[in-house]
Amino acid sequence: HVLCCQALSQQAMAEHDLNTAQHYSQEGLKLAREQGSVLFEALLSVDRVHLLGMLGENERAAELIEQSLQHLQGAGLQGPVLARLLLLRGSQLAGQGQAQAAEVAFAAGLREAEACEDAYVLFGYQGLAELVAERGDLEKAQLLLRKAERQMQWQRVPEVRYRGVLQLAAS
Repeated sequence: HVLCCQALSQQAMAEHDLNTAQHYSQEGLKLAREQGSVLFEALLSVDRVHLLGMLGENERAAELIEQSLQHLQGAGLQGPVLARLLLLRGSQLAGQGQAQAAEVAFAAGLREAEACEDAYVLFGYQGLAELVAERGDLEKAQLLLRKAERQMQWQRVPEVRYRGVLQLAAS
């Protein structure tokens, strides 16, 4: 039931039906907590962070990232959910103008995502490439985007899922 709520929330976000997304997100979190699943709660928090960002509630999103990271790390859990939260932390920090802290978070998230072969590495490489490009190192930014493409190919991610993102980032 938790994953069903997640899927419905993601679909609603994709359709920009934020009220419905929020409903399913809250319902999924409630179910995860009732089951005592730190992992599912953190997984749903990843989507909730995106939803809060779409709602312009960046401070709440940052708080949720930190809270979810504490729960996961306190339970000794690693893997793709931890990677995604670390990468989201990097994105939040970059949005706040904290480039050095963002770079550290992106690097930690990328290490975790690469270790578990999570396709979210694309998000991390894109974020790092933007930070590097803002510093004026366009060559390194392009190198990071090529590395992201290689990772997607190694993981056999369908090209349709990453090609547009890479093209947009490269421009």
